[in-house]
Amino acid sequence: MEHDGHIMKRIRSTPVAHIFTFKNPGFLFPYIFVLYTYILLRVLTRIVGRERRLRNPQLHFIYSFDNFLQSKLIRNITLTAKLDGKKLHFKCGDGQLFIMEFTREKAELSIVRRLKPLFFIDVGAHFGLYSYVASAWAEKVIAIEPDPRSLKVLWRTIKYNRLSNVIVIPCACYCKDGETLTFILADNLSSSSLIPERPVTKLGKILVKSVTLDSLTSKLGIKNVDMVKIDVEGAECYVLDGGKRIIQEVRPFFLIEVSNDDCERVFTLFRANRYRVYGPFTVFDVCKNYVFVPEEKVATYDHDYMMA
Repeated sequence: MEHDGHIMKRIRSTPVAHIFTFKNPGFLFPYIFVLYTYILLRVLTRIVGRERRLRNPQLHFIYSFDNFLQSKLIRNITLTAKLDGKKLHFKCGDGQLFIMEFTREKAELSIVRRLKPLFFIDVGAHFGLYSYVASAWAEKVIAIEPDPRSLKVLWRTIKYNRLSNVIVIPCACYCKDGETLTFILADNLSSSSLIPERPVTKLGKILVKSVTLDSLTSKLGIKNVDMVKIDVEGAECYVLDGGKRIIQEVRPFFLIEVSNDDCERVFTLFRANRYRVYGPFTVFDVCKNYVFVPEEKVATYDHDYMMA
């Protein structure tokens, strides 16, 4: 399989038109006109501030028309990109999400490709990039995501790419099963969380149902889990408390975004259960990504590639 770095090098050296192609070429030219209009309006609305827009009816109209284009026209164009040797289909409005995540977490995605888990659990699946990558060889992918906005993109990812081996669980992964929890919606789709202090810009609250890793795998009759990816914006300790049986008995690999405040607790939990810690990989302001490997599986781990 082509190394991730080579993929990104090829993408950077390839014209955009060769990477992103329309599925319906006959409609290309009208959309080009709309796209240029959209870009112009985006530039205009970024130049002026929000308060000035609201005071000026003409600027407010341009801003509203821009939102109309984004929601009704531009976002409905279906694009295709080549990722992991196969075509990834997505709506135009979703493309920036895939590109950002793909370029930001190259090392983590390469780890998933190298380990090739047959049963993969994606906790905090967001719009489904990790689920998409793992679905290439996995027998079953479980994608857990509570944010209804991310769920829409996730369902489109599954539908457009015909991912028949991906099961979506629209719940929050937690330490207790069947609870009704308050979920904080953030302005940034990737920042919504069960932790009230975590999202910087809050849009509101919704109620979501909870599920634990242990109860979910039992209900689905899954006895073997090869890898669990967790990205839950500061709630990883809750997720791990609900997956003690998996950690102690099933012993999969874990790829976790760990909050800076919870590093010591997470490390202590895994070391007490005979796991080794590798990383950090991608580093953010309030968290870092780590891989946790069972000691009995260290021999299968690529030490030269994985940073200790």
